[in-house]
Amino acid sequence: MIRSFKNLLVLFFLLLSLSGFAQNGVLTVGLQLKPVIPVAFFNDISTVTVDDISAEMTPTFGYSFGMTVRRGIGDLFALETGINYIQRNYDYDYIRSSFDFQEKGDITFIGYEIPLTALVYVQLGEQTYMNVAAGFAAAMFPSDVTTSSEDLRLYVFRKNWIQGSVIANLGFEFRTEESGYFYVGATYNSPLTTMAVAEFTHFDSTRIPTSVRLDLSGTYFSLDLRYYFHNDPSKNKDRKSDR
Repeated sequence: MIRSFKNLLVLFFLLLSLSGFAQNGVLTVGLQLKPVIPVAFFNDISTVTVDDISAEMTPTFGYSFGMTVRRGIGDLFALETGINYIQRNYDYDYIRSSFDFQEKGDITFIGYEIPLTALVYVQLGEQTYMNVAAGFAAAMFPSDVTTSSEDLRLYVFRKNWIQGSVIANLGFEFRTEESGYFYVGATYNSPLTTMAVAEFTHFDSTRIPTSVRLDLSGTYFSLDLRYYFHNDPSKNKDRKSDR
C-alpha cells in the first residue's frame, strides 16, 4: 500500500509540473479533507438472500484527504485535478437460519482517486464565489481485503485495479489576498461499474464451506473542506515575462 501511494504521489507531481506549462492561467495548490457520506445513508444497502442465507453490507461514514491543483482559465473557468486517499467503511450482517448462525462485524476498503473536473465560477460578493464542477475520476484499489472468524470468512475483492467514476460538485469559497482561499462544498461520486464484490463463506459444523456474493457499488456523497494556498497572480506573470 505504501509503495502504491508513493507511485501516485510521483504521478501527482508530474501532473503538477506539466500543468504549470500547459496554460497561461494561475496555478493554485491546496489541501482537502472530505468526510464521506455513503449512499446507504439514503437507504441504499447491498443485500443477498439465497435459501437459508441472508447477507448484508451497509456502508458507514468514511473519510478522504489529499491534495488538489487548480489551473485558472480566464476569470470564470478552471480545471482541477489532484490525488486523494479514500477509506470506505462497511458493517456486515450474515445470517444462516438452518444452523442458527449469525455474525456481525465491520471491514474497511481502501482506495486512491485522481479526479479531473471543469469548474464554472459565479461571483456572489467581493470575495465570495460559488462554483459548479463536473468531470471524471480514476479510482485505484491497491489490494483486496478480508476478515474472518472461526466459522465465517468475508473476502472483498476489487473488480478492477483501476476504475472510472463520474463526479459532480457544488461549492462556495472565500478568497483572501494574503491568506489563500477557504472552500466548503459537496461532491457526488458514482462509479461507472461495480467497485467490488463481497464474498461470504460459512463453514458449518462439518466444515463444509458455503459461499454467497453481493456487489458493492462504491457510490458516495462527501462534504468537501479545502484550503488553497495563496498564489500571487502578478508573480506568475513576472516569471513568464522573464522567460
